[in-house]
Amino acid sequence: MKKITLIILLFSLWGGSALPTEAVTADNKIDPINYAVVKEFGPEEIIIHYRSPGKDRYFRCDYEGDCDQATASKTLLPTKYQKETNKTLSPGGDKLLVSEFKDITTSWKHQVIDLANRNKSLTLDWREILTAPKFSRDGQALIARQGNERLIFDLTKNNPAPITITLPPSGLTLELFSSDGQVLSGYADIAKQHVLIEAATGRELRWFDELAYYTEVSDEGRQAAFLSERDGQRALYLTTIAGDFSTTSWPQKVSGTGWVRDFMFLGQDLFFTANTLDDPYHYNLYKYDSAVGEAKVVAREATDWLYLKPLQGHYLLFAQNDSSNTHVALYDNQAGKVIVLNPLKEKLVAPKIKRSTVKLVTGAPGVLLQSSAPGEVGIIWLHGGPWRQTSLGYHHYASYAVFDDILDKLAEGGVSVLKLDYRGSIGHSVAWRDGLKNNIGVNDVADVTAGIAYLKSQGAKRVYLFGTSYGGYLGLKTLVEHPDLVTGVVAANPVVSWLTQTWKDQQSIFNAHFGGSAHNETNWPLYTQAEILSRLSQITNQPVRLIVSRKDTEVPNWQTDNLFARLKTQGAEVKLIEFPESGHVFTERSEVTAICSTVADLVGLSDNLCALKKK
Repeated sequence: MKKITLIILLFSLWGGSALPTEAVTADNKIDPINYAVVKEFGPEEIIIHYRSPGKDRYFRCDYEGDCDQATASKTLLPTKYQKETNKTLSPGGDKLLVSEFKDITTSWKHQVIDLANRNKSLTLDWREILTAPKFSRDGQALIARQGNERLIFDLTKNNPAPITITLPPSGLTLELFSSDGQVLSGYADIAKQHVLIEAATGRELRWFDELAYYTEVSDEGRQAAFLSERDGQRALYLTTIAGDFSTTSWPQKVSGTGWVRDFMFLGQDLFFTANTLDDPYHYNLYKYDSAVGEAKVVAREATDWLYLKPLQGHYLLFAQNDSSNTHVALYDNQAGKVIVLNPLKEKLVAPKIKRSTVKLVTGAPGVLLQSSAPGEVGIIWLHGGPWRQTSLGYHHYASYAVFDDILDKLAEGGVSVLKLDYRGSIGHSVAWRDGLKNNIGVNDVADVTAGIAYLKSQGAKRVYLFGTSYGGYLGLKTLVEHPDLVTGVVAANPVVSWLTQTWKDQQSIFNAHFGGSAHNETNWPLYTQAEILSRLSQITNQPVRLIVSRKDTEVPNWQTDNLFARLKTQGAEVKLIEFPESGHVFTERSEVTAICSTVADLVGLSDNLCALKKK
């Protein structure tokens, strides 16, 4: 098999230097959290970057999954191109666009270098600057912007001149090109229509759908796939395009009853990741068989930590979760097999806890973590978002996996942990996700109180609320509304006032939950309904721990500082835990350990449970 190169790097929030092949700290302890993502592709080898909180590791892998350690400075570009300032790499890493301004007479020169073919090059028949250039997925076309037009260069020709596509006067959002660059898809926001434009003829096809999302077009340009919520689920639909690009067939639903996260054509085959309503916390990779009209699972535990990506014509890249680790994986569509690029050597003993799914009396779903001998303490974990979903094990987002690490430790220590998908959470029905509209601080609070009742039915006598961002807000809001039910709260970077949070951002996604902008006084009753500060007198002897990141750009620090000052003034049992160098999410092991210790101390457990385990 031909070897191809990928460079896989963790999300830009995490960086650092290379480490040994085990995420081992200076005192010989293993960090359980390891996540990998893709940065760069090349024609002959694959390089992966894993990151634990505070740790970095790099590996070189081939498409058979054989890996060796690499260095952080490894790059795939030939030395002569590394210092070029105006360059664009193709998705497959096999072609490179190099743009250079020559002089006033010659103007710009644009060369496409074939890195997989002895650096053979071709020059574009175009002397103006290229704005936002990018390659098609198969590397056979180059696309650039010019005002309301899109320029398409056919790279199978010598010195190609561009074909021009003119967008509708109102423009398009969510633009995508088919793999060969010959069909442009987009969404017309005002008309609420999906739009396809054929490059060769300029002909358009349109269909209506309320959900603004991307449309994927198959390689031969005769099938289009899109998400729709028309049946109350986030489902995937497929439509066939007529040979003369004149009509489309009536859209056919191809996914099941679950929530579709991502989808992609690989050639003419349609793949997608989804769960089922009966099993909402397991997402799998499906391949749709158009011959029998059925989707079949081809890989388990597929997450959207990485977006689906077609490679080299017959591989589909995706992310696969393995306990606390998330790896890069490839589905070989020719061989019908999964190749997991997993170079990690460390093996950790799984926590001795039982994980089970629950549904509360309000309909709220969740995950219960318990040891074999749970004690009298319960904790409800409240994720942020609110358009997020909790998980059975470690979350597919590294920013939530650090909290899952804490929750597992607490459960091992005898705490009954309920990870709650309150109304507003995704991954279930559309109605559940939309259940917060005009009801922030009401419906979500009702789900939390139902969770408290559930934990008490499981034997808990004291129930604490622990949340981050929106979840931090929800814990505090529940406390001020039902102080008799809540023993204490830990809130990390919480929103304290929605009125002030959205005031500067009139386009905030949260406006939809309040009937519109905070600048419209008719919406103020809904903002007031969600407020915390007006009911602080309800907090008396319940302990509150406020965690604030001083470099948080999502939620202003002054909100937490103001809340702390007011609670302190009224004599509440409140402490402020500050992280001077942290942002809205936590990425360092020292931060995770400190937060774990804060929660453990609050509920009466030893913070020894927060330590990493020995190798």
